[in-house]
Amino acid sequence: MRKIKALALFSGGLDSILATRLVMSQGIDVTAIQFVTPFFNYRILADREAHRKRMYKLYGIHVDLFDISSEYLELLKNPVHGFGKNFNPCIDCKIFMLSKAKEMMDERGAKFLITGEVLGQRPMSQRRDTLNVIERDSGTRSFLLRPLSAKLMVETEAEKKGWVDREKLLDFSGRGRSRQISLAKEYGIADFPAPAGGCILADPILSRRISQLYSDDSPCLLPKSQLKMCDCCWSADSFSCPVVDGWFSAGMNGTMTDWKHLLEKMTRSCGWNSDLVRQPC
Repeated sequence: MRKIKALALFSGGLDSILATRLVMSQGIDVTAIQFVTPFFNYRILADREAHRKRMYKLYGIHVDLFDISSEYLELLKNPVHGFGKNFNPCIDCKIFMLSKAKEMMDERGAKFLITGEVLGQRPMSQRRDTLNVIERDSGTRSFLLRPLSAKLMVETEAEKKGWVDREKLLDFSGRGRSRQISLAKEYGIADFPAPAGGCILADPILSRRISQLYSDDSPCLLPKSQLKMCDCCWSADSFSCPVVDGWFSAGMNGTMTDWKHLLEKMTRSCGWNSDLVRQPC
């Protein structure tokens, strides 16, 4: 008898790790899908295989990587559900990634999708009404399983058909982390990221500077209609793109850190003149 297959949205954070392992513990063949953009996870593209091996060694999870940078830059121009406190389009981001994962299901033989969302954990994207909007707009309502909060949610197809046992799923809610940490210990997971959030679009400093790229009234920047994927470069704590007479740089300390690496990458990838660097306007 063939194993039931599922795809899990995987950020590399504790919730997505636990959600994936929880479903795997019921005998489901789960592949974790990790999306990458300039704003989260981008460094792992430098050595995809090393990252995949590390995730399997640490968590026993098979991870596939997908760079969605070009489409994500387009999404930032006009997210349907707007932005959060900073320049973070969290609702549209989740809808977009679930829609991408949904497109992969037939090819991979997957019966349902998994996320590590916890009801009430995030004020914008994990309220009950918002979770319903995400299901609706991504077209995943019947087959999206959120195993960490499943007992607080409407029963999904995977539960109704007996692919997973609802009684073995969980009822996590709120912002506390004690139950997640206890579950991690049960699975023997000790090395996991701190819950600080990995998307720089939610950073109050960097997000403000990056948002300038999309401002029509900023005279020094390229029109956003002309901004292309290859026009942007980044490192762990900085982001750069060309402007009309130099480079726009957004760094955590107001300057471009690791600038030599970024400029070398720009020159190598796009053949630009790397002699000009400017600070945010």
